[in-house]
Amino acid sequence: MSDTVDRMGKYVDFESQLRSRINDDSFYSIPVNERGNYVAGLIEGFSKINNLNEDDKDYIGKLAEEQLTDFRISNNIPRFVPTQEQAAELFDRFPDTSTDERVEDVERKVDAWKASSLAKASALRPAEREDIETYLNRSSNNFIREEAARLNDTGWFMDKGYRAVEELAKPFHQLLDPDGSDRFWAKSAPENPSYDQDFTSLIAGGIGQVIPQIAISID
Repeated sequence: MSDTVDRMGKYVDFESQLRSRINDDSFYSIPVNERGNYVAGLIEGFSKINNLNEDDKDYIGKLAEEQLTDFRISNNIPRFVPTQEQAAELFDRFPDTSTDERVEDVERKVDAWKASSLAKASALRPAEREDIETYLNRSSNNFIREEAARLNDTGWFMDKGYRAVEELAKPFHQLLDPDGSDRFWAKSAPENPSYDQDFTSLIAGGIGQVIPQIAISID
């Protein structure tokens, strides 16, 4: 019982200390992309001073993530996106998929990389775990889309069709499967990234966007 009370007291103490640091004017002077690293240092220091075990350290990491997320949202600060140098430190080496001949094989390698990179990066910057996961999901899906386009040899006409169909159907699909929708379309509508700035690609995407908006307005 006394051990539980002691642990709870340490959690409250950490929250109080962190809140004081985040609300201090000096915190605003820290570059946005370095704030998570700063908080990670506070977590590490507090854990050592208080002899916290890994479970307790993980818990105060979650408390720190809640506070840093609240700070980010209340101040309209975008999610953490690592620089190239930070990505090299946080993530594992990206797998080579150049010889893969099936999208499923690419997906398997990329998902294994994503899982190991998330674990590594979250250990280094625990207060930004959700931001890191969001970044990894987006990056993985974009890469799978590119590889699917390569393996399917997506040409100009197919690219325009994929863009229009995705923009038309994706808003409805996201309602049914919000977590898996981006991955589904990355594999099912492999747009060719070389046509991203093509004028007709913008038109194809625009047509797809207009129809759901009309449907919503009619409803």
